[in-house]
Amino acid sequence: MSYSLTTDIQSGKPARLQLSGSLNIRNVRALHAELLAYASQPGGIHLELREVEEMDVAFLQLLLSLQQHQQQHQQSFYLQLNVNPVLTSFIQFAGIEHILKKNFQ
Repeated sequence: MSYSLTTDIQSGKPARLQLSGSLNIRNVRALHAELLAYASQPGGIHLELREVEEMDVAFLQLLLSLQQHQQQHQQSFYLQLNVNPVLTSFIQFAGIEHILKKNFQ
C-alpha cells in the first residue's frame, strides 16, 4: 500500500497537509522530500494524520526530523493526530508522544 498527500496552501497560513494510507520505510524517503518542499513555505506546516492506516518507526523518525527542522528554521509545526487507537498506542509505545505533544492540535 502507498500513501497520498493532499495539500491546502493559503498565503500567510500554515500549509495544511493531509496524509493518508501507509507511511512506512518503503515510502518514507519520497515522503520526506515532499514534506521538506512544503516546510520552506512561510507560515509553517499543519500535518493531518487522521486518514493514516499504517505507520512504522521510520515514519515516526520522519516526524521527529520534521519537527526539528521546523524549530531550527523558526517555522511552526502542528500535528492533528486523529488517528485510530492502535496508531495512537504505537506512538505512545514508541515513547515519542511527549516529544511531539507540544505540536498536537
